[in-house]
Amino acid sequence: MWHPKTLLKVAVALVLVAAVIPAAYPASAATAAIGGYYAGCGNFSVDVAVSGTNNDGNNLDKFRYLVTDGNGKKLYQEDATRQINTTQGSVVVNLSYDADGVADGGPAKNPIQFSVIDLDGNNVPIATIQSVSYQAPCLPVSGGANRSGVFRPPKNVVGTIVTTTPLFQTPGGGQLNLTANVGANHQIVYRTPDSAWIAIFVGGNDIVWIPASTIRANLGTVAVVPSRIDLSSLFGTGGPSSGPTNAPGGVTARVLVRALRMRAGPSTSAAVVTVIPLNTYLPILGRNARRTYLKVNYNGTVGWVSVFYVRVTGARIIDLPVVQ
Repeated sequence: MWHPKTLLKVAVALVLVAAVIPAAYPASAATAAIGGYYAGCGNFSVDVAVSGTNNDGNNLDKFRYLVTDGNGKKLYQEDATRQINTTQGSVVVNLSYDADGVADGGPAKNPIQFSVIDLDGNNVPIATIQSVSYQAPCLPVSGGANRSGVFRPPKNVVGTIVTTTPLFQTPGGGQLNLTANVGANHQIVYRTPDSAWIAIFVGGNDIVWIPASTIRANLGTVAVVPSRIDLSSLFGTGGPSSGPTNAPGGVTARVLVRALRMRAGPSTSAAVVTVIPLNTYLPILGRNARRTYLKVNYNGTVGWVSVFYVRVTGARIIDLPVVQ
């Protein structure tokens, strides 16, 4: 969200706006923000942040992610919870509609809608908090959609191709008549659990896969391809490959000042990289040893911000990993 996003792009930074409430539901105080969104014929991508506000039991706020086509047919559904008074973001790229364990089949009519729905303590829907829609390219245009264009994943790791390789639709399958050539640099999105295959972003709305042996990169900071939306991230937490440990997914910092300076290093003497606006939510990658600066990602730019001008949710500062 989480916009980093992962929160995750500025578009995904939580904006506390009035909820979009269908007439069939009573009002709700829960809030959410949806940044980038894309819906295809068999998968979707989304960058979303949810804030827990209503206590549905055990200080948790229950909600649901729901994807439907233009006929109201359910394509994907996932229930989740959020600690109250906590905002956490999620980002998924090319998540299958069948990842929820139900083979509903593909969409039959545009537009494809993604919604965040507030639930009560008994998991009964009480409000649509936010929703967006997209015209799937596999279907005729129908009705209106409020999102369009390419879903660009938040940047994390860029790798260099060391061996020319074909591109694949899936790990080891669906070879395309396209190649990644030696010397080319590509943004890495995911890896398989065994780190044998790497998903890269080459433009457009679909990621493609290549053997990990054909690209040089630090795979320890690349996330394993997710099977659900909530608390997913493009920032890995280590694994079979060596690399620095990142903060847990969903740990964010909210900017408390009008114009926060992001610096190239954890010091007031370090160069200013950019300026971040008030109330932006930033995914945290770690901290310095003195616990005075946080390493964050803002719209794909990584840098350092002072802990004195942000509010951290999802973890204590002392528990964050020390990073360089």
